[in-house]
Amino acid sequence: MLESTRLKVFEVDEEDLLALFTEELGINPQKESILMGLKPISKEREKSLKEIYRAYLEDSDFGKIGRIIGAPDIIIHQRIGGGSTHLDQVRLYSNKAEGKAVVSVSKTTEGIFVLGLYDQIESYIDWWMGIYGGDCETTVANYMPPKIRLEAFLFLLHGIDMFRRITFENMLAYRSTEELTLSYSNFAKKMSESIGSNDIRWLLPAFLVLTPSILEEDLKLEAKHASLLMDLNFSENAGQKDDGDVIMTFGEAGHVTGVEFYRTWLLASGIEIKVAGKDGFETKGRFFIAPTALCNHFVHIEKEEDGLIYVNHQAYTKEQLSFQLNKQLGAFFQEEHQQAEKICSQCKNQVPEDALFCNKCGNKLS
Repeated sequence: MLESTRLKVFEVDEEDLLALFTEELGINPQKESILMGLKPISKEREKSLKEIYRAYLEDSDFGKIGRIIGAPDIIIHQRIGGGSTHLDQVRLYSNKAEGKAVVSVSKTTEGIFVLGLYDQIESYIDWWMGIYGGDCETTVANYMPPKIRLEAFLFLLHGIDMFRRITFENMLAYRSTEELTLSYSNFAKKMSESIGSNDIRWLLPAFLVLTPSILEEDLKLEAKHASLLMDLNFSENAGQKDDGDVIMTFGEAGHVTGVEFYRTWLLASGIEIKVAGKDGFETKGRFFIAPTALCNHFVHIEKEEDGLIYVNHQAYTKEQLSFQLNKQLGAFFQEEHQQAEKICSQCKNQVPEDALFCNKCGNKLS
């Protein structure tokens, strides 16, 4: 067990997690709880749980973690990876009955669940920014418009990837001068391969893999969406081949952005916020963050009333990104925790003001 001023961390073997909370602490996991997907422990192993985890079971914060992940009302799913970083996943849970505390849940390659307790969502964001946020005090020009169709945004990401790909190919061929041209048919062919690859070393598949539930959307890629590349000067028409295929080269926006990602992009992160409602959990926000040495690329993904999905891209400094994450994520926690609370007279647990029974001990409340 590790402790700091803002965070307490517990490490539990995967095979022990379900029984530890349900059998030893009496947690009744709800439908969206991560505990619901775990396998029951063997009877022999269960006999030794109290001895192995005695310190945890005596720690009130460990019990608090169990109550939060057992019945969350806010879930944040975050995936991290891309560039030169392997894929990692973190889920954040909150339960308004437990105050502003947030629990992070991740799993190591050895099958160990790492449970982190934060006093509030802002503390988690501070921790995340310290490790993953791009450390830039000034930012660069934003070559992407603030609001475009998701499908057009995918073409822009692939355009950046193609700049990187051609640059790598020139290096491998020992070309002393850059030949930054390609045909549109090759561009389209590589885009199809990229989308199906799940290779997060490239920006387009990283966006699709890391952004939770984005592939569940009804994406309709059409040639008209590619026209934005030329409209924004990401690409330029460099003529035609004998068969009529268009030859493309990179404009100023494509070259500058391509160099930025080719030289300094190492990882990205996708975030989805789900909030409990009367009909179950509903997605309330999705974001994609790609830090580079020059700025933090922040993408807000929104579905409008017409069913179409748009992205809003901004280039932020580290301070601006921290502010936006606190604003975007913190808003949901403020909304969820604005209810007044009262204290159970029997176990001193905090419960919502309108609760009739304590959700911890079952005591009837006056």
